[in-house]
Amino acid sequence: MNNMHSSFVGGVFLSLLLVASMFGIFSLNEIVAQEKVVSAKSIGFEETTIIEFENNGNSDIETFRIWLGADNSFKSFKTEKGWTGEKTPQGVIIFTATDPIKPGQSVKFGVKTDKTQPGINWKAVDKNSNELQIGKTLVTESPSKPIIKNGKPTSSGDAGILSDSKFRLIPDKPNVGGTIRVTGEQFSSNQEFKLYVNKQFLESFETDENGHFMLTTKIPEGKVDRVDFIVKDNQGNEKTISIRLGGEEARMAEEDVK
Repeated sequence: MNNMHSSFVGGVFLSLLLVASMFGIFSLNEIVAQEKVVSAKSIGFEETTIIEFENNGNSDIETFRIWLGADNSFKSFKTEKGWTGEKTPQGVIIFTATDPIKPGQSVKFGVKTDKTQPGINWKAVDKNSNELQIGKTLVTESPSKPIIKNGKPTSSGDAGILSDSKFRLIPDKPNVGGTIRVTGEQFSSNQEFKLYVNKQFLESFETDENGHFMLTTKIPEGKVDRVDFIVKDNQGNEKTISIRLGGEEARMAEEDVK
């Protein structure tokens, strides 16, 4: 009788262990699957933060909701093209896409807060209003201010030259030995750059907080030829304008007119 009782208890115990282990496996798989739905990271400088979400799941994401702790609040926000934002009376910002982001795609938002380096709570929702994931991202400090250009939040980091960076010369047809003004826009903010003519260094300069610069420099004396004016950042990225310089006679005539 005791043996039968022991066998029964042992069988029940093994069954419970089996059920518990299966539940643990299912729960672990569910957690792992949930972790893969959305990834979030943010980078900030002072009160400005860029937060990026990537869709790692299988569903399109239509809405992101973000909110802060009780001791902080949003002052303003920016979205990428194709997204709208709304700040509720409760302090929650709701970003909604006209075209939901598909698996493998990502989106960035820019926010300005009362305090620096906030912890940003977020929720991702699909087009059927199903909650996909809730999380919180802590801000990593950037060495330079994140900027927003053409409606697209961008983290400048150490990169100086961006895809839409551009500069020009004034006058646009300079002469050998002449003085020119160089202006640029849509570069990373507060970054150092160098200006060259071909391989000859001319000037060092920095952009302002809006990614703009303006400087005056002198073109070296030399023969009339086609040259490259090059703006280069500290990582070796560059933007180039190729022009043919005018002769000294044209420069002298220009100076006489002045």
